[in-house]
Amino acid sequence: MTSLVPAIDRAIRALYLFKDGERQEYGVSEISRLLGLNKSTVHNILNTLVYHNFLIQNEATRRYRLGPALAEMSNVARSQIDIRAIARPYMRRLVEQTSATILLGILNGTNITVVDKDEPLTNVRVAASIGMRIPFCAGAFGKAFLAYLPGETVKRLLVDPGLQAFTPTSIVDADQYRAALAAVRAQGYAIDDNEEYLLDVGAISVPVFAPAPVSSINKDDGEGQEVTAVITLVNFNSRLSPEKIAQFIPYIVAAGRDISEKLGVLAR
Repeated sequence: MTSLVPAIDRAIRALYLFKDGERQEYGVSEISRLLGLNKSTVHNILNTLVYHNFLIQNEATRRYRLGPALAEMSNVARSQIDIRAIARPYMRRLVEQTSATILLGILNGTNITVVDKDEPLTNVRVAASIGMRIPFCAGAFGKAFLAYLPGETVKRLLVDPGLQAFTPTSIVDADQYRAALAAVRAQGYAIDDNEEYLLDVGAISVPVFAPAPVSSINKDDGEGQEVTAVITLVNFNSRLSPEKIAQFIPYIVAAGRDISEKLGVLAR
C-alpha cells in the first residue's frame, strides 16, 4: 500500500478542485466543505500554496485561483513530451488500416512542417519527406490547424501572406475559407476531396490537441486546449473514393482523439 504524506496529499487535493475548470475561484469555506477538512487546516494549506505561487488570492473577494507556478511547471512538462513518439504507433495503425501515407505536422508561423511520417510498403503511394514545409493554407492540412486558431490569428494570416491558388479549385476567397473552417470545427476533421492543394491527391486531416498553458485556463475565450499538431492521411484520388473516405474518417478521428488524450486532454 502506498504511504501518503498527509499534508502534501491535502494540498494536492485542494489544487485538484480547480482541475475541471468549472470554477475559477474557491473560498476557504467551500474548500473546507469539499475536502472535509476544518477551516484552520485549509487556511494553512492555502497560505502555503500562495507563498509558492501555486495559488493566488483575489484581494477583492478573498477567494483563491490558480497561480503562475503551475503554468511554469506545465510548460516545462509540455516541452519534455515528444509528440512524435506518442503519435508513432497510431500513425502505424492508420497505415495498416488505410494503406495510405500518414503525416504529422506542426504549424510554424506561416508554414506547416512535416515532423514525422509513415508510409505503406508499396510502390504506389504519395511520397513526403520529414522536414518538408508547406503553406499554412494547404488543403485539409491547413484547415485542421486554422479551424481552431484564435479568430484574430486567422484574420491576420488571411491578410498576410493570404490564401494561395495551388490548383484551379483552391479556395482563395476569405469568407468562403472561413465557412470551410466552421465546417471543420463542426465535424471535427477536414477533407480535401476536390484537389485544393495537389492535383490527383486527396487528404483527411484531424487536429491533435494538447492542454492549453495553465495560465490561460481562466480565460473566457478559450476551450482549455490548443491544436499542437495535425495528423493527415494522403493518397491519390483514385484510392480515396467517397466510400473509402467515409470508411477512413472514423479511423483518423479516433487516432487524433487518442493521441490528444495521451497528451493530457480529457476525453469528451
